[in-house]
Amino acid sequence: SMRLKSYFAESVETALEEARRELGPDALLVYSREAPPEARGRGAYEVVFAVSPPEKAPEGEGAVAEPEAAAEGGSAAETAGPAVAAELRQMRRRIDRLAAALIRSGVSAPPPGSLAEALEAVGDELAAVGLDDRLQALMLERLRAKAESGAPPEGPALQAALGAWFREELASLMPSGVGAGESGLRAVLLAGPPGAGKTTTLVKLAARYGVEQARRVRILSLAGRRVGAAHELRTYAAILGAACRLLETPVELSAAVAGAEAEDLVLVDTPGYGSRDAEALQELGAVLERETAIEVHLVLPATRKTADLRRLTARFRPLRPRRLILTHLDETESPGSAAAEAIRTGLPVSFLTAGDRIPEDLEEASLEGLVEMIAAGLERRLEELWGCGCPAPAAAGRAAAA
Repeated sequence: SMRLKSYFAESVETALEEARRELGPDALLVYSREAPPEARGRGAYEVVFAVSPPEKAPEGEGAVAEPEAAAEGGSAAETAGPAVAAELRQMRRRIDRLAAALIRSGVSAPPPGSLAEALEAVGDELAAVGLDDRLQALMLERLRAKAESGAPPEGPALQAALGAWFREELASLMPSGVGAGESGLRAVLLAGPPGAGKTTTLVKLAARYGVEQARRVRILSLAGRRVGAAHELRTYAAILGAACRLLETPVELSAAVAGAEAEDLVLVDTPGYGSRDAEALQELGAVLERETAIEVHLVLPATRKTADLRRLTARFRPLRPRRLILTHLDETESPGSAAAEAIRTGLPVSFLTAGDRIPEDLEEASLEGLVEMIAAGLERRLEELWGCGCPAPAAAGRAAAA
């Protein structure tokens, strides 16, 4: 079972920090309030946490003493069953954030530039880019531990250190294998929704990793029924000097790929699959399950919102994509949600595109670049919150190490 323990201080923020230092990160915040009249001498505010007792009381020695909060008029439940304890720990961070929101509403505003205010901005940014509650909680606890491992920095120093720590933790969460991969490109199928930029990206890959490397390029297309698709691909193929073949059904893929030489670059274009194309995706997925030599790259437009990106990755799950390609980066100032899909799905990002130039606007993804896409959103939040800009990543790293 769990007991309630109260902390009193002149501000809710101070009480929260004292409780965290003593109880550790697993303690559950139950509620905060103005201290009752009889306890005002101990502090203006009371913060109540649920904690596990150090050991079970021997039978016959009576009940556990009443929690301090209950003795002073608290209305929270005294205990929680063991089966509920794990779930309560998972809820702790959500309740912490709710308490922080209540603090901002006027109960007791945290001092500007405080650690609590900064961590709340981090939580908001992680939620905005679509990381689930588990990953948000993990990130926040790691950042809190780093900040509390020594004398907590303040003001600009905190901003610099937090930026460096945030990037470090994001990098640790990114899946390995970012970029084209050690084995390079051999047979790649690009899949994605309509308008994602699959065909243009395919041509960029053909120019960069085929023509520029003196490799023979074979372009296969399952998008022949799309208006103008055949003419567009054949035009590009003629310019690049690449072979181009239109396939009627996914079943033809196996023979077409098997006919290529080992050193050839095989690129497969597909139609833009919408929400009503589940049957077609299942059919293609069944072929790809047998044809393991083809690596599927899911093309996601960085302009889509977090919820849309989640729906898209779910829609294309039957194809078992191994990597992500992020496109239209030149059309958004908030690419963090797209970059965070790599963390959420566990799929590394292979390439980024930001324009129509062939192949100049194709870039192999890097760990540092993906982290920066997400970190830039936090920097904007802190700038709005504190009215000053974060230093550049290198400066932030030096500040954190100082």
